[in-house]
Amino acid sequence: LLFWQTDCSFALITYGVATACGLRDQCLTASVDKRGLHACEAAMSPQCLSARILLRSFKRFNTRLVASNLHEVPVWRQPAGATRQFSYSHAVAAGDTFGDSTTANGGGAHDPKNTTICLAHPSFAIWGANTDVGKTLFSVGLGRAFAQDQASVLFLKPVQTGFPNDCDSRLVATSLGVDATYGPHAAWLLSSANSGSGGATGGAPGSTTAACNGQHRIKARTVFAWHQPVSPHIAVETEGRPVADSEVQAAVAQELAAFHSVIPQGQDACALVETAGGVASPGPSGTLQCDLLRGARLPAVLVGDGRLGGISATIAAFEVLRSRGYDVPAVLLMDYGGGARAALYRHLSDRVGAPPVEVVSFPVCPPPETKRDKSRLDPQLKAWLDETRGTFDDVALHLRQWHRQRVSQLSSAAAAARRDLWWPFTQHQSVSADSDVMVIDSRSGEDFAAFRPATADSGPAIAPRFDACASWWTQGTSADVHPQIVAAVAHAAGRYGHVMFPENAHQPALDVASRLLASVGAGWASRVFFSDDGSTAVEVALKMAFRKFGADHGLSDDQMARLQVVGLDNAYHGDTLGAMCAVSGSPFNGPRQFPWYEGRGLFMEPPSMGMSDGVWHVRLPTALQGAVQADHLAFATRDELYDLKRDETELAGVYGQWVGQQLDSGAGAMIGAAIIEPLLQGSGGMVLVDPLFQRQLVAQCRQRRIPVIFDEVFSGLWRLGAVSAARILGVQPDIACYAKLLTGGLLPLAVTLATPEVFQVFQGAEKTDALLHGHSYTAHPMGCAAAVAALDLYADPDRFRAGSGSSGANAAGGAGGEGAGEAVAGVLDRRLPELWDPALVDRLSRHPRVERCHALGTVVAAVIRADDAGLGYNSGAARAVVKRMAPHGIYARPLGNVVYMMATPTTAKSRCDLLLHRLLASL
Repeated sequence: LLFWQTDCSFALITYGVATACGLRDQCLTASVDKRGLHACEAAMSPQCLSARILLRSFKRFNTRLVASNLHEVPVWRQPAGATRQFSYSHAVAAGDTFGDSTTANGGGAHDPKNTTICLAHPSFAIWGANTDVGKTLFSVGLGRAFAQDQASVLFLKPVQTGFPNDCDSRLVATSLGVDATYGPHAAWLLSSANSGSGGATGGAPGSTTAACNGQHRIKARTVFAWHQPVSPHIAVETEGRPVADSEVQAAVAQELAAFHSVIPQGQDACALVETAGGVASPGPSGTLQCDLLRGARLPAVLVGDGRLGGISATIAAFEVLRSRGYDVPAVLLMDYGGGARAALYRHLSDRVGAPPVEVVSFPVCPPPETKRDKSRLDPQLKAWLDETRGTFDDVALHLRQWHRQRVSQLSSAAAAARRDLWWPFTQHQSVSADSDVMVIDSRSGEDFAAFRPATADSGPAIAPRFDACASWWTQGTSADVHPQIVAAVAHAAGRYGHVMFPENAHQPALDVASRLLASVGAGWASRVFFSDDGSTAVEVALKMAFRKFGADHGLSDDQMARLQVVGLDNAYHGDTLGAMCAVSGSPFNGPRQFPWYEGRGLFMEPPSMGMSDGVWHVRLPTALQGAVQADHLAFATRDELYDLKRDETELAGVYGQWVGQQLDSGAGAMIGAAIIEPLLQGSGGMVLVDPLFQRQLVAQCRQRRIPVIFDEVFSGLWRLGAVSAARILGVQPDIACYAKLLTGGLLPLAVTLATPEVFQVFQGAEKTDALLHGHSYTAHPMGCAAAVAALDLYADPDRFRAGSGSSGANAAGGAGGEGAGEAVAGVLDRRLPELWDPALVDRLSRHPRVERCHALGTVVAAVIRADDAGLGYNSGAARAVVKRMAPHGIYARPLGNVVYMMATPTTAKSRCDLLLHRLLASL
């Protein structure tokens, strides 16, 4: 027995009354209006007078009671602290099989089997430029056109309001001569309407199977439905029965998969998915439907508005779809005689960088008869469909051809890539077949939509692959908030394009600078220097540090030319010449890669950390082996390793003495800068460096007035769970570099932050005293706008999610808003929730194939025991594991014998739990 009450006391009283009346096991079919209370009252025994009086008081207070038998209606769930949520995947697992398909399972929206889009037959989404433009009439016409010659057709209405009086699937089903079918959520409402007094059913109840005529299958189905004819999010607010975005997405993908899976090979078929309202109308959760359905990225058929004012509405809808990454092969509209078709054709048919769009006009369909039998096709509509049959046939042919061309392009992309492209960090001889190339159709949040070619057992498809590399560590947002960054970039592109930067200013650059200085630079930095990528940000940092050291120590130009750095073995700071010389020798800068390489520095082997067999260990460098007792190097938890109280231990003294000796040796005589990747060395194999050692290194450098550079290109901006790695480390640099997550993964941009003292040494009477460094696209407005949006999203992602009631730390201002800098500053001491389940990480550390592992922030990594002779980057130990991860829907790249996965700062913990389970299964 389930209750949905606006008042907690009423809920408790009602539950007690129902228990006393023996109703806990009785099925009460109740709608969300007073009929439900009447039904509940009628079901009670005549002796329960007090209960009947209480129910009448509920009527007066207009309180809604929703009750149902769990064995006969969809499975429900109620997360802690949340309103009741319908679970489509769980309902499917309980027995709804979507027609004759057996492919459904309870894996949820993140299971790649549940979200794969079949390309063996075309699927299109029907969008409207507005409400009341005739989407369903065009769906009827297209359905009839595709259904000719015994082709199979699916019409799917994921979200319907005004149900069952308004039922688009019923109209389509009637026109195609079949019964409409309903998902469990809609079926429950239909059953309630049928059983309530005076409730209209709106048509025959749906069956659970598609109509068949030999191999000819026609299906028209409604999945989620609400009674009131209002926007879906309003219907949820007033009626209840909310549905998560992931459930709508899973339902669409599973219904499409079920339909396509039963189509015989060689038979024609088409699926039409009709949206509700306009392109930007909210879905049940409040998420705009253009964002809600973006993961599937079904090609769009846009039904335009041919009435007065409709040209603008249609173009706006088209631009919204295009800005979200949808393909729009056709725009259809009714011709009201205002020249809408010609105007739309001029605008849409000749666009740079985009294929032409077919714009097709139809005569206006007369309104239906006021009194009619809804089980039969309206005569006016039938006449319109007969009149326009030829035009619909032409549109259907165009859509089929467009689909075939799309599949052909995707199918040939791998061969073209192997022929024309030169990939970075790739041995092309290892890419020996087209199957070695992943063709990416699109991206949504953390997931690639990868093309899967046809095989002997299955047709071509688009399958999701979790991007465990975060696209070389840049991806920063999940799908639900990513449109915010896209919108910010689009606005900046329209407003600025690109503008040169020296001695100029624009608002996006100012906003980025203020946010960075208030967050990662809080308490130490005063200036922000823009560059193109992480490597160039490091080049800038080295120039800054050397100038500062020279000024502090009064060096001549000849002495400045001999300056070197102190850094760590296994480091990587980028591929530009200066950055490559600021690290020790490695496969990246060897003679065959960089003949000019000259390691210009003192590079120390750092102590590293990891978990093995459930215990955290510090691995000392060779020079310090035996310096402390082994039991002082074992820790029960990761947090103990980051405790600043370790600065008072014996090991801290050992580290400090060793570093000081190295700096004072002959090798360190001309060291002018220290550069480290704080906490985690990325390209060197995801090596977790002992923070105590790095603090001692910084302290020793400060004693010698050596400027300290933190290369946070990878580790900064929430990658490791805090706004910067420096906040976890417990010390601040003189100069720091940020990139990767800076723009949320959308555009290249980097920054170098510096203290007032560093900036001051570049002041002088001559221009040559200034920092003479720059790039053509320095501080480009689009990148800066993306950075502003990303930084605000990281600070308070819930504020920007649809339906969120969070005021959040960022409530004072959004992108470019007043007070945004102060809002971002509020995250200084905040940490991300623990994304990687400690119990699963512990289990990973005990696996016989894992030498050690670690998890920090958005990163989890495991060192695989090497069966071959190779070590480090040259090892192939992890390659087999990565290959086994692919069927689990995970795209990863090995780092020698290291397997790693990377989430985004906005990824759900449940997603990370699933990823860890799949990594364990792949070992």
